[in-house]
Amino acid sequence: MARRKGGKSKGYQSKGQRRNVSRWSRNASRAENRANPSPQAIAQRAAYRRTIITSPHGKEELRLKEKFLAEDSVDRKCSELLKSFGSIGLTRAGAIHAIKTDHVSHLTEKWKSRSSQKANNDKKKAKSHA
Repeated sequence: MARRKGGKSKGYQSKGQRRNVSRWSRNASRAENRANPSPQAIAQRAAYRRTIITSPHGKEELRLKEKFLAEDSVDRKCSELLKSFGSIGLTRAGAIHAIKTDHVSHLTEKWKSRSSQKANNDKKKAKSHA
């Protein structure tokens, strides 16, 4: 067998048997992708949701469909509450908590009374400044 001519070394080249990236960097990139998903990933997730909701196949997809529909109804109710009481100070987390614990009626009463109190306070301030 002929020997290769000497020259510059090509360096180590892996055989591709093991990962070449450390665990912490893989986990860090996964965490970053979860925190800031790309527009393509967001579109893919939405398309997947639509296909599961429109035509589920199997038990697991039926369970997912029910979960997705429940999440959509919670989002819908939350947006309605935020339209009504968001300007007064209701947060998204507070609205979702009330929906999930079935305390929406208590929440609406509480925020209606706060809105009326705020309106009265604004009227008093307007009179005192005028």
